[in-house]
Order: sequence, then C-alpha cells, then structure tokens
Amino acid sequence: MALGLTIAIAIALAAGIGVGVYAVAFRPRRILLRRETLELPHWPPALDGLEVAVVADLHAGALHITEEKVREVVDRVNAREPDLALLLGDYIDPSALLAREIPPVRVASALGNLRAPLGLLAVIGNHDRRFGGDRIAAVLEEAGIRVLRDDTATIETRGCRVAVTGLREGERKPRRTGALPIPQEADATVFLSHVPDVFPRIPGHVALTVSGHTHGSQIDLPLLRRWITPSRYGARYRAGHIVEEARHLYVCRGIGTSHLPVRLNAPPEIALLTLRSAAAG
Repeated sequence: MALGLTIAIAIALAAGIGVGVYAVAFRPRRILLRRETLELPHWPPALDGLEVAVVADLHAGALHITEEKVREVVDRVNAREPDLALLLGDYIDPSALLAREIPPVRVASALGNLRAPLGLLAVIGNHDRRFGGDRIAAVLEEAGIRVLRDDTATIETRGCRVAVTGLREGERKPRRTGALPIPQEADATVFLSHVPDVFPRIPGHVALTVSGHTHGSQIDLPLLRRWITPSRYGARYRAGHIVEEARHLYVCRGIGTSHLPVRLNAPPEIALLTLRSAAAG
C-alpha cells in the first residue's frame, strides 16, 4: 500500500510539473489563428462576408512577446488579407514577471505594417494608459493606425457606411453611467472597447461589439476562471462569440500574458472574423 501511494504521488507530481512546463514554456508561444463566422442581425446583406482581423493584448515585453513575435503576428494577419484590422489595446507591458521593456515606437512601427484595405483602427488598453496612454496613441497614429478615443471612423464600402466607434482607454469598470458615443445613422455599427464589461450597455442597433482584456481567463479552469478573469462579471465575457438579447459580442483571447507568463486552456490567438448578414442567410 505504501509503495502504491508513493507511486501515485510521484505520478501526480510529474503530471503537475508537466502541465506547468506546458503552460509556461509551450502554450504561450503557440499563437492560433482562430477563424469565426458570425451571423449578425444588424449587418447589411451588401457587406456579407466582410473579413475582420482582430489583434488584442500583445503585452509586448512580457516573457514570450518579443519584437520578432510582434512581426510574426503582423505577417500572419497579412497572409490572410483581411478587409479591416482592429487592434484592441495593451500593446506594451513592462511590468509583467520576467518582462523587458520594448520601446512603444518599435511596437507601433511593426503594427503599422499591417495591411487591410478598409483601414487599421485601434483603441487603447488599461496597460497602455498605465504606461503612458497619450504616448502610445501618438506612436500608433504616427505609424498610420487611427486610434479611436470616444470617436468614430466611418468606412464606405460596397455602397454602405460602416461606423466603427472606439471607447476611450480601457478600464476595469468602464462607463457605468452617461451616454456612449455611438452613432445612429450608419448602415452598420461596430463598437470597440478594450474591456468587455461595457457590453450590457450597448444599444441594440450595434451590429457587433469587439473586446479583449480577459485573455480568455489566461488560466481557464472551472474552479478558477470566475475569480481570475479581470471583469466585474466574472467569466461571463471571458472569450469568444457571446449573444445576449440579440446583441453580439466577440472577446478575443489576445496574444500576450499579464502578470504571470502562463496560459492554460486559453491559447493565444489572432481572430479572423467573417461577418455574415442574418438577412442574407
């Protein structure tokens, strides 16, 4: 019995060490290209099939996210030839465990090489705000990326006007009160917010809300996700396509890591969204 218990403990320890090595050394380095088709009730038939690339939460400077890795992300997005590219904040992170500082201008310069005919649109994240939001926004703009901070970019394509509105810097509890800067007159509206917690306040005419911030809980285990997801709603908006009361949200798991260089059951991802019109379907 004692020998059997010893063997069982040894197996458990070995398994735990193996999972830890996988979560630290392997999983954060392997970025998935996650393709999703979203059927949206407020998306015009003329825009059916439009493709949107989503890059969130780079956390450049964290253990696994070097300048070379940022360039790899750009190359992989460009290989898919999306119509539009959306960048959702937290571009740098010099504060994470084992991080090293990468100048924001280098990250912005790499991201400026993204190619999308309808444009490169961005919002600022909470880490960017913490480490100099205005400076991050400035270098992104200089690299040819439009940063939306409570304003709207209007895209004209296929005979339609698409309004893409971006919320100002991401916060843990964004905009509990007051009006959101969302236009009414466009043929389709997309809303960008680094933090998904604003989603319950999004009006019904918005076709799609796109967010990051949560990292898919980063360590996505049933007993942990509710407590470690950085949202006042727990794991409700941790990742993926979420529909509530006919309103649609996509939360990208992002690329980097926050605080600890660990990912488990929450693989880093670039999201490529194909937007379909429910009416066309």
